[in-house]
Amino acid sequence: MNNKFILETVLVGSGKTPKSWTNKEIQKYLGSETPAHDYVNDAAACIEALEELGQFSYLRPTTDGKKVCIFDFNGEIHVTVPFSKESHALATTLFFVLENKSRLT
Repeated sequence: MNNKFILETVLVGSGKTPKSWTNKEIQKYLGSETPAHDYVNDAAACIEALEELGQFSYLRPTTDGKKVCIFDFNGEIHVTVPFSKESHALATTLFFVLENKSRLT
């Protein structure tokens, strides 16, 4: 009996560290009624925003100590590229979700 299976995933992120422009883009998608946050450096703010969108993600360490964020979006498993900070992986996830939800609606 062969118990092997293949899990296909979608890789998210360019490998570039999120910067202040990422915060501006996230804020643009969230709207002016949402208080501004430094999402790039605040993992808790990212988690809260993702949960408000009904999006749950899981942070996991890589073998070299970096962090990736794993999440389901539109029925597909997505994984961010590895980042040195949890907040960077989460901000990348939040930006991806917001950008792609706006395309779906």
